[in-house]
Amino acid sequence: MSVGDYIAALVREDVGGLRQRGLDAARRFLDEHQSVFDEAEDAERPTSAAHAA
Repeated sequence: MSVGDYIAALVREDVGGLRQRGLDAARRFLDEHQSVFDEAEDAERPTSAAHAA
């Protein structure tokens, strides 16, 4: 796909509202499931109480 075709596709998607609907869906997903991601991130962090000074 050429750059021109890619840009034209982006414009068509944006004009058709697909991009905004996708962003809205992603926001709703994160709003509903953010705690799951936060818990997974917290589980990956070291739990060492000692810190280097």
